[in-house]
Amino acid sequence: MIKRNHKPREHTRVKTGDRYEAKLLLADDVSIKDISSGGILLETSKRLNINSKYRVQIGDRNSKKIKPLAVVIRESLKGSIKRKYETAPLYEVAMKFTELTENERSFLNDLIVELR
Repeated sequence: MIKRNHKPREHTRVKTGDRYEAKLLLADDVSIKDISSGGILLETSKRLNINSKYRVQIGDRNSKKIKPLAVVIRESLKGSIKRKYETAPLYEVAMKFTELTENERSFLNDLIVELR
């Protein structure tokens, strides 16, 4: 059995449920699995490239939105999703936020406090 040294997470993750949504350019189906002030875990039908940067639009139901820049640090095929006339792949994508503005940082902190 291989033992791995796990460091505690730098940022606490919280589950968003359906209270917050995310959008990516060129991706149809995007849902947030969890989020922290350091990054986001998404499920999407679009395959994203590791080490690539993307703008992730994150918003609540009241039209408050931010578009932080994030880099893909992990991506894996988790299964498939059924659409009306086809089946599409489902990817789990871990992204780390980079270059957060004060407004984006504040939005994320408020989101995390609300979801705890």
